[in-house]
Amino acid sequence: MPIRNNRMPSTSSVFDSEGYHDIPRSMLAEGDAIKGLPSACLFIPAVSRQTTEEKLRWHFQNRYGPVLRTSIVWSRNPHAFVWLANVNDAHAAVMDSALGKQVLEGQVIHVERGRVNSTLFLAKVPKTVRNADLRSLGEEFGEVERVSLMTDTATHDSRGCGFIKFRYREDAIVARNVIKERNNTWI
Repeated sequence: MPIRNNRMPSTSSVFDSEGYHDIPRSMLAEGDAIKGLPSACLFIPAVSRQTTEEKLRWHFQNRYGPVLRTSIVWSRNPHAFVWLANVNDAHAAVMDSALGKQVLEGQVIHVERGRVNSTLFLAKVPKTVRNADLRSLGEEFGEVERVSLMTDTATHDSRGCGFIKFRYREDAIVARNVIKERNNTWI
């Protein structure tokens, strides 16, 4: 795949009602979450200690397209996550890795799909709550893909717990924090 340019990007891709577009990073407030589809998340299981988030962003943006965000986890075995704006670009990055075409700082790197959890578990839910109530609660925070209230198989009564699966992990995180604050016993 051809290199698109050779400069470090000074923009971030943001999704809104008109789709993805680049905005200057300086316009994002500290801590602003840029939402990305779970299927566009890449996992790099091993990165060198010299790797930076800017180098990762530059590598993937120049080869595959807009990068929403990058994150390096500095542990005994440093690893990274890269969120691309486009699911097809993420697929191309994984395929190139399988062919040995992912080279960062002179080293071949392994790239695989990230495993992203965007499901929120709710415990100690009042027995009067129904699936529609869970969906309504979740939609306060973002797009909900599905809800599931656990029920007794014999009586079909609520077991007092359930799940809300959000489209974006960031919405699940916000929902968790707000719901925990509102209803301390629900999460």
